[in-house]
Amino acid sequence: MAKWFRTRLREARERLGLSQTEMCAKFGVTQVTISNWENGTSEPRDEQYDKVVGWIEGVEIQPEADPKTTPAEDALGDQSNGSDVGLAQIVDGRGRGPAAKGSIDDDVVLGLVPADGSAVGNLWLIKKLEALGWNADRFWRIRDRLLDAGTLIKGRGRGGSVRRRVTEASDQTTPSPEARLPESEVSLYSPLLVVLQGEWARDMRIAPHQIHFEETARQGKKATGGTWTRPDITAVSVRSFPHLPNKYLDVWTFEAKTVDWLDVTAIFEAAAHASRATRSYALLQVPEKASDRTKEILSRCEREATRLRVGLITFVDPARFGTWETVVDAPRVDTDPELLEEFIKTLSDTARRRLSEWK
Repeated sequence: MAKWFRTRLREARERLGLSQTEMCAKFGVTQVTISNWENGTSEPRDEQYDKVVGWIEGVEIQPEADPKTTPAEDALGDQSNGSDVGLAQIVDGRGRGPAAKGSIDDDVVLGLVPADGSAVGNLWLIKKLEALGWNADRFWRIRDRLLDAGTLIKGRGRGGSVRRRVTEASDQTTPSPEARLPESEVSLYSPLLVVLQGEWARDMRIAPHQIHFEETARQGKKATGGTWTRPDITAVSVRSFPHLPNKYLDVWTFEAKTVDWLDVTAIFEAAAHASRATRSYALLQVPEKASDRTKEILSRCEREATRLRVGLITFVDPARFGTWETVVDAPRVDTDPELLEEFIKTLSDTARRRLSEWK
C-alpha cells in the first residue's frame, strides 16, 4: 500500500505543478511530513488519509494539463463579468445577443470536457469556469441541460463527474459488435420483432399505437451502461387504464437465445436489463422435442427467472406465435426514473419522439 500511495501522491502533485510547501498548506502538515509520505517513510492516518486519497482521486479524473488554452478560454480571455449576455458577445464577435447564449454556454462547458469520452470532475469544471467569470449555479444549470440532452453522461468520483456520450459518428470508426454476434442469433431478431409487434402485443392487450419496438442489439459503441445492459430488442409503451387516473410508462427489454445457446445465462442477462427497465424477458428457442438435459436447463431457467423477477418465454419457431409459451410473466418493477431516462436516451429518435407524443 505504501508504494501505491507515494507513487500516486507524487504523480498528483506533479500533475498540478504544486510544490511541497503548497502541499503543506493544503493538508496542514509540515514539509517533512510531505517528504515522508512521498518517500514511503510514513502515511497519513484515519480521516487525514481519506482526505488525501480523495484529493488524489479527484486529480486523477481531471484531464491532463494543456499549455494551450481551450477555444472556450481563448474566447473568454480575462473576463470577470459573469453575465450571460456579456459572455455571448465575447464568444461571438458579431454579438448575436441573448437568443444564442444557450448554445454558446453549452459549447463553453463542452470545450472543457475531453472529446475521447474520459471523465472530468464537476468540481474541477466549476473551478475552471469560475476563473472565466462563471458561478457554480450557472455551471450546474448548463451541465443539467447537457445531461438532459444526452450530450453528457454522469460519472463517478468524489464530487461527481461527467463525460461525453460516444457519438454515432465515432461508432462508425470501429467495427460494430454485430460481427461478434452469432449469426443464428441475429437471424432471430426480425421474426421475433414481427411477432412481438403483432400477436404478442395483442395477447398482452397493448394496442399498436401504445407501444414502439426496435432492435437494440447492434448499436456499435453507443454507451448503454456496461456489460449485459444492451438488450436485443427494446420496447417503450405508455398506457392508460379505465379505472386509473394516470398514464403508465413501461420499458420492455428482450434477450433472445437460439437453441444452440440454451442455458441460464440468458436469465442473468435479462436480470441485468431490468436495472434500467420496468419489464424484462428472456426469449429462449427450444427444440420441438425436449431431451432430459433440455428440461433440466429450462427448469433452472424458470426458477432463476422467478427468483430474479424477470419473464421467460420459450419458442420453437420465432415467426410462429403458436409455438411461443410464456413460462414466467415478467412482473412490473419500480425502476428509478433517472435510470429509465438514461436508458431511453440510448434509443432511436423515433422512440423518443413517440414518447413525447404520448405525454
